Amino acid sequence: MGNIRVVRLVAILSFIGLLQGCAVISNVENVAGVTEQDINPKGTIVNEDGILVFVGERIAVFQREYDCPSDSICMDGHYVARYRIIEILQGDYDGDTIDFFANDHYGMPKFSKHKAVLLYLQQHNKNIGHMKYEYNIVNPLRDGGWGICTDIYEYYDYSEIPKTQRAVKQNLRFSRFRDGVDFGQAKCRNGYLASDAISLTLANNEGRTPAGLVLGWMD
Repeated sequence: MGNIRVVRLVAILSFIGLLQGCAVISNVENVAGVTEQDINPKGTIVNEDGILVFVGERIAVFQREYDCPSDSICMDGHYVARYRIIEILQGDYDGDTIDFFANDHYGMPKFSKHKAVLLYLQQHNKNIGHMKYEYNIVNPLRDGGWGICTDIYEYYDYSEIPKTQRAVKQNLRFSRFRDGVDFGQAKCRNGYLASDAISLTLANNEGRTPAGLVLGWMD
């Protein structure tokens, strides 16, 4: 009985968290003229592994209602997004903008709170989906490339990563602007290269579905 009560309590708290998360949708400033109906996550990532990593500028993010399959328990919010591609760092995609879906247990995806970020997408049948919770806040470097001030190991057990594979912070020469986008002032001098974060993220997401749940209407 005790275990059942714990499971029920977790379910109730998770549902409350989802409702609370839905309330922050208005915090995202969408480009005028783009509606939720305009965004279609059906598309194709060209490369064989179906993974696309890019720095993108937010155009619009919306919550989209969906029907939960009768044999499933759906506790995530479902969102659709459109981003302008600033630079592709891994993979291949034909287009200057990209539409994709994202699922998040805690409400509006955190990546959407930033004007431009490093995003990880993956082919999911005929749709393009966001790797759940995966993104990095980046700043352009003066000599090209991208740097990261935040701790890329924050959600990993650092002790389990072989020493030969651990990234080391470097003294980076940050810039503020790239491709007409103001990324803001970098909050560090020593940071990680974007390639370090990409290697870590993809190694720890191998074989995982991009959204973290199966949506019945997606084929």
